[in-house]
Amino acid sequence: MAFDIVRKFVCLNTTRMNNKTNRFENRISNTMLKGKFMKWGIISMLSVLCFGLEITPISAQITFTYEKISSAGDNLAAYPISDRTVPFSISDIGVNKPIIWGLDLAWLSEINIRRGIAFMGADQIDVVRSSFMPTLPLVNGELQGQALTNTNLRIDIINKWLPRNTQVALNCDHPSVHSYFYGNPANWAALIDVTTRMHQEAGRDVISVSPFNEPDYTYTGQGTIQDFLNIAVELRKNSRFDSIRISGGNTLNCDQALPWYNTLKSWLDEGNTHQLAGSFDNYATFYKSVHANGHHATNDELHNVMESMVGVEYGLQTGIWWGTADLARGEFVKASDGVRLAYAEHRQNWTAASVYKNPDGKVQAFVGSSERQAVTTTYSFISKDRDVFYDGHGPQREYQVEIPGGTGYQQGQTNAENVVNITWGDDIQPVINGKYLLVNRNSGKVMEVAGGSSAAGTNVRQATNTGLFISNGMLPL
Repeated sequence: MAFDIVRKFVCLNTTRMNNKTNRFENRISNTMLKGKFMKWGIISMLSVLCFGLEITPISAQITFTYEKISSAGDNLAAYPISDRTVPFSISDIGVNKPIIWGLDLAWLSEINIRRGIAFMGADQIDVVRSSFMPTLPLVNGELQGQALTNTNLRIDIINKWLPRNTQVALNCDHPSVHSYFYGNPANWAALIDVTTRMHQEAGRDVISVSPFNEPDYTYTGQGTIQDFLNIAVELRKNSRFDSIRISGGNTLNCDQALPWYNTLKSWLDEGNTHQLAGSFDNYATFYKSVHANGHHATNDELHNVMESMVGVEYGLQTGIWWGTADLARGEFVKASDGVRLAYAEHRQNWTAASVYKNPDGKVQAFVGSSERQAVTTTYSFISKDRDVFYDGHGPQREYQVEIPGGTGYQQGQTNAENVVNITWGDDIQPVINGKYLLVNRNSGKVMEVAGGSSAAGTNVRQATNTGLFISNGMLPL
């Protein structure tokens, strides 16, 4: 701004002084010129300062050629005070927080595996969780009935869809527990052994076994902490498990994670808990304790990207998505190959946020919440070193995201998670809002919901565009 004012002042003042000098030379002698010229020069300067100077507001939005460009000043917004701020710098080196990622087949669904591959990428699936089933007794040391059928089905799905280097972690799938296994550690260990062998014979490397799944939830009927310990002792007698981690206690409630782990840890190689109840403090403390003890730290049932963000902050090494991986989860998996630029958490609200830079330089923000315990929280992402676009909004420095929660345990919970693309320069995505018409690039037909229904399970199909739909854009498929 100062440069522009000086430039105008010099040009304007020089012109007026030249004009007046010409008039003086015609009217007065050279002797009088010096004094009057100085007098008129002072008057002229005062006139310019008082009346003749046009001051134009100048900012980073105006170039010296007066071409308007966009800056954060164009997009100032008054946000309410955030619960947490997440400051980050694009130029930071960041910290590497790698995670071994996996998908789940304890929930026996081929669709879940295929969907997870679509969002994560097959090359990102390091491990898959398969299961053994204590539903029917072994016959001559072999599975039978539903246990045999489902184990073969799981192996078939793994070999059909997942890379050969994807490893296997086994846990307990127990729609029921037969008396042949209950309270009998030798029979339970034999079940784990035969199921492990079947996966190995199918060409898979089994890296971990968990004798029980969520045993602190007594409805599962698997047994007590002493039963778990007795099974681990039996497994240690079997050379097959010399290079396979024994994982425990796989608790549902992270308040129970350390009590189970501390009792079992002499027979374990891996500490494992889920986050479906309990305190944030105990979830974080569990992973710090497992890590400090030199054991592998795992959550083989991640229900939200928040659990992985918090877990990796405190020592989590392996995370397996329960169900499947959608957009935010898949993008977080890929981002974690890069570096973390920022992290924030709200312990009382059971939420967290972070910013990551991918190996290719792509920057993304993530927010997430507990599936069953979250309270609505606002996070403000603040770029410290440059103006950026948040999902196309910008350029600006700050962007606020609200992550919705509920009113109590499993009361109004949304299991919300989100990813925000952070960009700059010329390659900026458009703001995503409004209505879009999805067009098949081959047929020219458009996507529609049959009958305009909002009911779950309604068919989505292609149809001729009638022109009745008014959209903000067309997306060719």
